[in-house]
Amino acid sequence: MPKFDAREEIRLLSEGVSRSFQCYLDEDWRFGEIEADARQRLGHNYSGRRHQSIAEIILKVVYDLEGALVKAHPDALCPAVADFWRSWQVQQHSVPQDPCRRGD
Repeated sequence: MPKFDAREEIRLLSEGVSRSFQCYLDEDWRFGEIEADARQRLGHNYSGRRHQSIAEIILKVVYDLEGALVKAHPDALCPAVADFWRSWQVQQHSVPQDPCRRGD
């Protein structure tokens, strides 16, 4: 198995390329609701704040998604949660398309 390179994965994701998504979430996941909840959380409000790196911004976005996931599916089993994290939707959401752009 090749060594995991976080910088390379982030670079690929920022270009819309992923080697690691494995599924597309069905409607019953209610990803739209999870995403809307996550967007209201602190980690998604990165514009105008000082950060050490883009990786730090992404980590905060992931924490927001985790909180929203647990709220929406508090009894989800570990294999289901793993599928959530490996989904196309999560990977598209987790990397801002233009993380350097100021808010609208």
